[in-house]
Amino acid sequence: MSRTRIVKGKITEIIEKDYNMYSESNIVDNAAEIISDKGVAKGESYGNPDNPPSTQIKAKCLVEFRPHGNWKGEFGFDWIRTGDSGLVGDKNWVKDILGKHYTNSHLNVVTTDTNSWTNFFKKWPSMFNNLINSFKKLQINWKSTKGNPFFYHVPVIAIVHNENIAKLSLKIEIQTAPKKLEIKSQKEKTGLIFNKTELPIKNGKYNLYNFLTVKASKPLKEDVYVDVLADNEICGQFKILANDTAHIKKINVIIVPVKTKLGAVPKIGKMVSDGDSFFRQNLIQSLIKPNIRYLIKPLDVSTNNTFKNRYSRSGVIFSDDGSQDGSFIPILDYLDAELNRAYPGRYTNFYKLYFLLDAYPDPIDSNLVTQGFADKLFTNHVIFFYDHDRSTISHETLHAMGLPHTFDGKKSNYTYKAQKTDNIMDYCHWSTDLNGNPRTPVEGKILFGWQWQIVNNTIKIK
Repeated sequence: MSRTRIVKGKITEIIEKDYNMYSESNIVDNAAEIISDKGVAKGESYGNPDNPPSTQIKAKCLVEFRPHGNWKGEFGFDWIRTGDSGLVGDKNWVKDILGKHYTNSHLNVVTTDTNSWTNFFKKWPSMFNNLINSFKKLQINWKSTKGNPFFYHVPVIAIVHNENIAKLSLKIEIQTAPKKLEIKSQKEKTGLIFNKTELPIKNGKYNLYNFLTVKASKPLKEDVYVDVLADNEICGQFKILANDTAHIKKINVIIVPVKTKLGAVPKIGKMVSDGDSFFRQNLIQSLIKPNIRYLIKPLDVSTNNTFKNRYSRSGVIFSDDGSQDGSFIPILDYLDAELNRAYPGRYTNFYKLYFLLDAYPDPIDSNLVTQGFADKLFTNHVIFFYDHDRSTISHETLHAMGLPHTFDGKKSNYTYKAQKTDNIMDYCHWSTDLNGNPRTPVEGKILFGWQWQIVNNTIKIK
């Protein structure tokens, strides 16, 4: 029982049981005199805020969203993957590929090699629970079984106004047909444009492939939830992230072709065709817009033998740590110094991407090559060699921005079984598995929402 009385400007609330308040922002109490809190039995307690109870989906309809069938990461979209989208990077229920790689079959020592993995993998249910709890969820009572609640995890979309459009496929299940099934934003005058506002209705399960497009015609100052309503009852939802200037992250990037002479003929490095546009497309998923500049005159390290003697052997790159000549100056530090000598202070606050036309084969296994590398996480320089492809550019630059490999059990927030995703930070592009068996390579082209938050801290998934 509860009762509220208002007498001569004085408000009295009497609550028989618990009284809970939840807020996604602030709760502010103001008083002209005194604010007094008393706990008669056990005093007062403080701690981290709890999440509010899940909102319920009451209508006996369910509408889920997936990226369109040819999605290449041209807009940001993250959801709890169940392997049902038909996309090449979504072949597994994510619960089955979240976990860690171990050094042995006893599964008692996690591998610490951040650049490789092993054949010994164990699922981590706690990691899956953390992932699903990072999304807002709606409870669906009519789909619950044996007292176990069924939750709808709200997917998240990242688009930039007047730049890209989200195209979605819909998975629909209707147990009791409503009179109307419509799409409606929870806020008005957002500038969001939908090509469809009503959905066709039929009983049972059905799909609407490549059906819905979402465009932002003006910047969003705050996140917006969009509902699917079955006769005004929520039966589906997605979230569109704020995308105004306060939420778009801008970075400066300088593309540096490097002129070398490791053999008889000088070579000038260059970015692979379509590398810069694919790079922009990958970053826009995280609401990051790179300001890319191009050094017209190559950085020339061919005029003396320092670079050649320090880093090469037999006409190819042999070592990148400077150990050959005893200087122990890493190749990226050397290139930084040469660039700064040519352009003092100009590119200090830029991500510096160096491109060489020379190969960097593995000194032990000639079938392996280094396409490029960042020397550590959270740095500002990256290098690429002759064999790099367009996904290498994003992969290594995102290392520089702080992202580890998706299979990295040491540094990654969530770790996945290697080569099971199409994430940019996976080694999914390999044509062989760890044991040398052939596999169909998959281009790395998408980022997960938790990765968005690392490289752009204005993003809130939940």
